[in-house]
Amino acid sequence: MENKILAAIISLFLPGIGQYLLGKGNNWIILFVVVLIIDTILAALLGGAGTYIAGLIGIIFALDAYCGWINI
Repeated sequence: MENKILAAIISLFLPGIGQYLLGKGNNWIILFVVVLIIDTILAALLGGAGTYIAGLIGIIFALDAYCGWINI
């Protein structure tokens, strides 16, 4: 699948999955699990502010799926 826009939208909600769909490396599952753990910890510790930070992480991964900044 080479649709960067769709991969970016999916990465916004499921970081790492858009990179998988574009075939970018084999570490997408590690990224996905790490982001889920970090998001859960931030939400538990910071409450509402943690969800905003988790959203920013999702935006970063969406931009990466579209632009290809991170090479892992």
